[in-house]
Amino acid sequence: MKKMSRTCEDRLSFRYDYILLERLLAYAIFLYSFELWNCLDSCSSLGFLCSSKSCRLQITLILMGYIQERIMTQTYLSTVDHQLNKFENTQFLVFMNRVFAIILCTAYLIVNWKREPPHVPPFYKHSFTSFSNTLSSWCQYEALKFVSFPTQTVCKASKVLSTMLMGFIIRGERYGFSECACTVMLAFGASLFLLSNSSKEFGSNTVSSSDWVTTVSGIGLMSGYLLFDAFTLNWQKKLFDVRPRVSRYQMMFGVNMFSMILCFVTLIEEGTFLSPFRFLATHEGFGRDIFFLSLSGALGQIVIYITIERFGPMIFAVMMTLRQILSILLSAVAYDHPMSAWSTFGLLITFTAVFGTIYIRHHQT
Repeated sequence: MKKMSRTCEDRLSFRYDYILLERLLAYAIFLYSFELWNCLDSCSSLGFLCSSKSCRLQITLILMGYIQERIMTQTYLSTVDHQLNKFENTQFLVFMNRVFAIILCTAYLIVNWKREPPHVPPFYKHSFTSFSNTLSSWCQYEALKFVSFPTQTVCKASKVLSTMLMGFIIRGERYGFSECACTVMLAFGASLFLLSNSSKEFGSNTVSSSDWVTTVSGIGLMSGYLLFDAFTLNWQKKLFDVRPRVSRYQMMFGVNMFSMILCFVTLIEEGTFLSPFRFLATHEGFGRDIFFLSLSGALGQIVIYITIERFGPMIFAVMMTLRQILSILLSAVAYDHPMSAWSTFGLLITFTAVFGTIYIRHHQT
């Protein structure tokens, strides 16, 4: 593990970061306190975009992305030898996210069990969603080791491409020429952003073989994230469309239960289940980051499931696109990620194409 001495500036930075995180989390909980479990049942699609429901999704997911980068890129002070160490077990982060999600949806199912419909679909069908969702989360965390968070965020904004492909494969959905043109435009904008960032990081003329390996590894992991995430969304939509329809909280429980078991088995098999708990017990601030990350991820899952079921993929795409924009701004300010003029131009092309695709799909329905 990487070690160095702690400075006064480091302590001050950590203190300010925690003040920010605590305020964001407090605001998110305040927003969730009103109609937490039935928050979307009485609003229209347009009203959703301008309501506190949208704020709930934005705050929880942006907070999750911010803490995610902190855990994977920053160091924590050891209370044993007073050295700074990095945490690198991404599977444990996924495991803790699933545990918190199970706790939340279990609490809801216990309180509202009389209003829940019988679970008719075979329970094993949730394992497909779980497996793909766990792999997408793993790819997402691992990619942070090879690409910056803004670069990863723009790749996530390109998920419309993979979602359209999986929609055609899984649900037989068809797309028109205008939608295909927007996706090509989107891919060009994202590529421009990646290439401009790569040239700035690795130099304008010479790039070492190890740098190229790092770039290819990052792109490969992000491609895996996009494909697995697209399968997850389309499979969930397919289950929601089948009658009798499964409850959103039943689906959330089933998916996270399989994911937790999968992560637990993986950690046991690798012999790394106990080491993260030792790291948690001996490193200052790590426990709070894990708590914030897992809680914000679980709260975000609630709104994601409700959005997919209630409004469909297009409104969800709008929310996620807005999240990408806000996440880039937050990460660029907090971690000093450089963005060239070409990167900014690529961002504009990418998000213009995304909103164009959403606009076309909205007027077709």
